[in-house]
Amino acid sequence: MASLLTRRKGGKDDMEPISLNGSNPSIPSSPPPHTTEYRTLADDRTMAQVERKGSMTVAEIIASPSISRFQTPTKLRESLLEKPELLNFKQGTYNFIIICFAFIAGNLCVDRYFSTGSFVDLDLLQWFLRDAWVSIGLWLSMSAWCFLVWGVTWAVVMKRIPNALGITAYVILMVSLFVYPIVVVVIRDMSPLLAMCASMQICVHAMKMHSYWSTNYLLHRYYEDHPDRAAKVRRSSGDSRFQVPDVSFPPFLYFLVAPTLIFASEYPRSSHIRPLYVLKELLGVVGSMSVLYILLTDTAIPIYRQSSTLPLWYALVKLVLPSMCLWMLMFYGLFHCILNIFAELTCFGDREFYQDWWNATSFDMWWRKWNRPVHRWMVRHVYADSMQTVHFSKVSATFSTFLLSAVLHEFCLIVAFRVRRPVLATTMLLQIGIIYITQLPIMESTSLGNMTVWACIFVGQPLMQILYAWEYFQNQVKA
Repeated sequence: MASLLTRRKGGKDDMEPISLNGSNPSIPSSPPPHTTEYRTLADDRTMAQVERKGSMTVAEIIASPSISRFQTPTKLRESLLEKPELLNFKQGTYNFIIICFAFIAGNLCVDRYFSTGSFVDLDLLQWFLRDAWVSIGLWLSMSAWCFLVWGVTWAVVMKRIPNALGITAYVILMVSLFVYPIVVVVIRDMSPLLAMCASMQICVHAMKMHSYWSTNYLLHRYYEDHPDRAAKVRRSSGDSRFQVPDVSFPPFLYFLVAPTLIFASEYPRSSHIRPLYVLKELLGVVGSMSVLYILLTDTAIPIYRQSSTLPLWYALVKLVLPSMCLWMLMFYGLFHCILNIFAELTCFGDREFYQDWWNATSFDMWWRKWNRPVHRWMVRHVYADSMQTVHFSKVSATFSTFLLSAVLHEFCLIVAFRVRRPVLATTMLLQIGIIYITQLPIMESTSLGNMTVWACIFVGQPLMQILYAWEYFQNQVKA
């Protein structure tokens, strides 16, 4: 074999032995003692070619399977966690999080079984759902209320009633939407879970119907003041439903069930419903809500009940991880699973219900990405409308938008826990100062800014839960 591994030196028959380390010793024709010779079919073919040709170049030797596998496959590369933009958080991370929550819930269930004899606290679940039929009735009544708003809007746009009468009827309907469900919640003394569902349904229906009324009424008034422009729009556009009022029934009915808060005559639509996708998201809702309930009953509620006796800092430390787990499960179950189920069943195509809020480096960015449907509604019907109709400045429009968002969030919690202290609204308004801090050059678009946002969330979530739980349980004791 030594005669085969040679380099051509001069003439045709002038050869010299070569080696891979550059010292050119003769290569032994057989492996040394106490070693194992690894040969492959490719090696045999290569050797056969060499025997036929009589020689082998350095490139051919290096490229042979027996030699190429010893090359060092290195190059300049960063660790993956040093380059967040290269991270690929797909199915692996998703499955890891699911399994972690499943084992956490399983561990809590086993602990409860050995201490109480049952895996889950069913008594608390029965108390949470004791007025479920009343809650369903409230939802149906609020849905029926929406048809009254459609009737008033239709009458105004079609000029069946004066504009002033239409506005008066709309205001009365909007006030009744907020008053009637709250009265039912208080009289029935509904549990915080169902009371929270009722208050959130009030906000959703109110925002939807305001968008429907405002869009059609303002377009109606605009073209009423400029009739020549309405005619031009209709003549110049084959489909003018986006530029003129549309009070026909099918778009209204679709808007009522679609997972969006902003009215339009048409939306991007998917071609068909995927049953397996709906089933997967339903399982996601059941799984996330089940783990949320187990964490709530076994880790959070015991701390809530002791919130008035424990030092605040101690209760805060003990509640940090449970409260963040509850918050993340709520986000996944509501913003991802439930909204995507409605989107799939209605073939609604715009499914950007959230963005990467976990990468936010300032609180204004976080609020823009956390809840996209509400953010778009606030921008269109509060920020833009306030500047266009009442001529607010940008600063005043921004503050009014943030204030209304804080009021609506606080409204949901006041109805749910029957408290009188605006804790959440106060903390949201205090975030205005934090927004300016996180917009400093040292914070903006940096890892430090993102850590600041996460630190505020980790402290703010358990703090608000403790304060609301403390007042709620104090009221229960007094009652």
